[in-house]
Amino acid sequence: MNPLHLVIGGSSCVGKTTVARHLCERLNLKLVETDRTLPNNPLLRPLDGALDIWDRPTMELRDLLIKAANSAVPYLREQIVTLSGSPTGWIMEGERVHPDLAERGLGEDDMQAVFIIETDARRLYRTLMERLPGFSDISEARRRAVAEVDQLYNLWLEAEAASRNLVCVESQPWQSLADRVVAVVAQGSHESA
Repeated sequence: MNPLHLVIGGSSCVGKTTVARHLCERLNLKLVETDRTLPNNPLLRPLDGALDIWDRPTMELRDLLIKAANSAVPYLREQIVTLSGSPTGWIMEGERVHPDLAERGLGEDDMQAVFIIETDARRLYRTLMERLPGFSDISEARRRAVAEVDQLYNLWLEAEAASRNLVCVESQPWQSLADRVVAVVAQGSHESA
């Protein structure tokens, strides 16, 4: 059996990093957190910085996230090529994992992709309140904008993944998220076997 090579994408606070860390520990895999490995380039991190960016139209901000994910593909593809030469398994996770990266990377016989999504606006808002540092410190209007941008991005991810026959897993309920991702990956392993 080949070692597991998995990319996990999704918006902020949907559980990507938590699941990836859990699975890496459980399966003794290398973890690549793309938020730490991508260059510090404003094009790749368009919503970092001044809070007034959240006063812009939410569709515009969602489009900036999509553009950032597109721009990250070459960097992440290079990392996948390097990782694929390793005899051990790995998981690469992050907000900039674009369905295009997953689709192109699936040319690697043993690479799989999962997108963790949250499309329910209320649940997403509550999750951001609980998990996103500093979220509760910004104005209510900006919190609503952040949540709406994340929801729009999740809906876009869901549609893009579906159009490419890639798997999406709902983030909730948290307690079963890791097991649901494992089940999807195991099913993918059987399909390719």
